[in-house]
Amino acid sequence: MSKRRKQEKPMWAALNHPKPTTRREFLATGVIPFFAWAVGPSLVTLLGSRSLSATCDVGSGSSYIPFITLNLSGGPSLASQLVVKNLAGGNISSYTKLGLGVGPGISFNVEKEFGNVEFAGTGIGGNTNGLVSKFLTGMRSPRNENTRNPALDKAAFIWTAVASGDDSSNNPFDITGLVLKMGMTGSKLPNLGRTDTSTGIGQKPTVVPPPAPFIVGNVNDLSNALGYATALSAMSSQQKTSLAKVISRLSGSQIRKIASTSGNQVIADLVDCANIRNVDLVASGGGDVNPLALGNAVSTELARIWGVNANDRTSQNAVFGSMVYNGIQGNASTINLNLGGYDYHDGTRTTGNTRDQAAGSVVGKILETANYLQKPVFIYVCADGATVSSESPTADSPWMSDRGIAGMQYIIAFHPNGRPSVSGNQIGGFNDGQAADGKFPIGNSPDLAAQAVFANYAAWNKRVDFLELNRLAGDAGLRNQVIKLTSG
Repeated sequence: MSKRRKQEKPMWAALNHPKPTTRREFLATGVIPFFAWAVGPSLVTLLGSRSLSATCDVGSGSSYIPFITLNLSGGPSLASQLVVKNLAGGNISSYTKLGLGVGPGISFNVEKEFGNVEFAGTGIGGNTNGLVSKFLTGMRSPRNENTRNPALDKAAFIWTAVASGDDSSNNPFDITGLVLKMGMTGSKLPNLGRTDTSTGIGQKPTVVPPPAPFIVGNVNDLSNALGYATALSAMSSQQKTSLAKVISRLSGSQIRKIASTSGNQVIADLVDCANIRNVDLVASGGGDVNPLALGNAVSTELARIWGVNANDRTSQNAVFGSMVYNGIQGNASTINLNLGGYDYHDGTRTTGNTRDQAAGSVVGKILETANYLQKPVFIYVCADGATVSSESPTADSPWMSDRGIAGMQYIIAFHPNGRPSVSGNQIGGFNDGQAADGKFPIGNSPDLAAQAVFANYAAWNKRVDFLELNRLAGDAGLRNQVIKLTSG
């Protein structure tokens, strides 16, 4: 084959993907959403103003349960929010390095939530106000209004124990690539993120990377993503690099083919199949992807839940609320939220308590949003590393330094019809050294721990077959140990 002939190969081949034949395969390659909101702007004159005909199930999205990741950058002490257990499900000998003192019933009371999950409740002795677990405080009352969040009664909670690198964006905790590979799609928007990384959060992907996420800086970016004129400015650096590579591979004859009538139709079909609506949708402002601009009861309730003014387009709560809405409604595929400031070992307890409550508040607001929309949602809370306290018999000792061996991740599964069934609330456990126990397979493996989280998501969606086919989360024996969430 001549060099010229090699340059003529299709875009999907140039991007090292097998030839896609269905809408789902086009979306899974990452070519379609990228092409629609990256190459599309340069071809707007070809598309003109004609309405594109739907040819491949435009706007349907997927039937998978909405998936939202909340990443806490800096290594918070997620273990100190709970009464962590050993591999047998019993209490460990001491909790002093976890900032909880001697242990439950001695330095703090046990507070139960999500059915029978044990959290760090009120302190016994020392100087504590309210619950020791500020994460639980935030989930229960997301706007600090002293009213309990009823969505918690319809949610299940699972924790995983895993050692991870401190203050690092190289932990492979992101699983959105697997979620998308399994078939998750958005009806209008692709996978959304908050930071300019390959995953949209401060974590590396596990097993398979997601398509370059659309980075949301403010609420207006969501509706702008559907238009061609503003798409280039909203692209991440990774998307711009990918676009340059694709364009550089186009030969003169390929460009002429795109400009021909048949090429115009090909691009039109691609845009349709990407679920990026036509000129009519762009002219209408993108439908409901900008929920705070709807001017109806949805706008009002979302503004209340997230504690913002309906005219707010730039605050973190407005952006998070709008992204979460699009994920839960199925407008977007996966949602990756990122919170910084969790490297809080400053010799006090105050900073950590504030940050932990803020993270719990975000989770509480996600649950409230799902409850209002009457939709299920899977929430994955991940973090890079952990921290250690000065050793004290009381549950108020300050955070002193990093300690990634005490790392942890959370799974929260919500269903509007009632709390999802679980076979247990822990994956792995802690040893008497107050660290993730490496005797359990995921204890020292962030990659395998992330796969364990995905295994629960797949199982809840009745897709254990996907795990088996792709050899994920170990062998059948390990999968049986890590899957706690039964099918929805």
